[in-house]
Amino acid sequence: FSIATFFIIGSVIVYQQISYLTAKDLGFKGDKVISVALSFPDSEYEVANVGQNIYNKYTRIKQELNKIKGVEQASTGLISFDGSDNSLGAVMYKETLFKERTIAVDYGMLEMMSIKVIKGRGLEQKYAADTISSVLINEAAQNLMQMKDPIGQEVTIRNRKLNIVGVVKDFNLLSPEVDVPPMVFYHLKTMDIAQNMSTVYVKLKSDNIENTMADIEKLWLSVDKENPFQYDFVDKQYARTYESYVKQKNLFSLLNVVVIGIALFGLFALASYSIQSRMKEIAIRKTLGAQTNVLLKELSKQYILFCITGFLVALFPVYYLLNK
Repeated sequence: FSIATFFIIGSVIVYQQISYLTAKDLGFKGDKVISVALSFPDSEYEVANVGQNIYNKYTRIKQELNKIKGVEQASTGLISFDGSDNSLGAVMYKETLFKERTIAVDYGMLEMMSIKVIKGRGLEQKYAADTISSVLINEAAQNLMQMKDPIGQEVTIRNRKLNIVGVVKDFNLLSPEVDVPPMVFYHLKTMDIAQNMSTVYVKLKSDNIENTMADIEKLWLSVDKENPFQYDFVDKQYARTYESYVKQKNLFSLLNVVVIGIALFGLFALASYSIQSRMKEIAIRKTLGAQTNVLLKELSKQYILFCITGFLVALFPVYYLLNK
């Protein structure tokens, strides 16, 4: 009974945890956004100003994407939503070095993912400084660096002094049970690292998605002739970060059925054995006029006591192990 109780309560808690993960506000929305793999021929990476060259080519692709009827917006960034990138970089603030995620993005990337700027402003094309000396930080970075008023503060990344122009609301990039890391965002051209770009993000409109995907694929085949067209929806990418927990839930459910079945068979066997061993007592009581419901209560007492005792015994390991 204790083991059965452990698995019953355990499966309920695991189910609630998975439901929490799937319903949790992640801080971004990727249900209509696809990530499309992008690469150029090796010759494009062998020119003198490779970063600017790749950025120019990407800009032309973005312009073509925006012409497609079913495309709402296109952008890019050195950012992934599949939980695979947990790298940290050095950010200096007031002579103190901090480990934070440093992420290069293009204009509109954060807005496209519905990532909110809660203080200051985002990166905008109308400000020339936003490709030279502007950065955004998230709430976790603000707390880590103990900034009361971060707007206008100066941080140093790769020996470049950059001014904070906005604060972004925390959002998950890793699996949802992991704390949101401190993050710093700057434009791709600020550090001239567009050559590291490998993905373009495209937000689709709700209508005629199949036709839109066909048009995007047609464009991609003219851009990247060496590699097949590959894409994935961002929300599905992120869902894979907690896929193992979903499998655990399914395993717990299966074990639950088995354990409850074993417990019921055990209870039936105990009851049968008890009735057989007390057959004479039952016959005598019945002969003396005992009612059936009274006899059933008398026989059930010990099993109810077993169940309650089993439940109480299971409470501590359930509480301790499932908190772990």
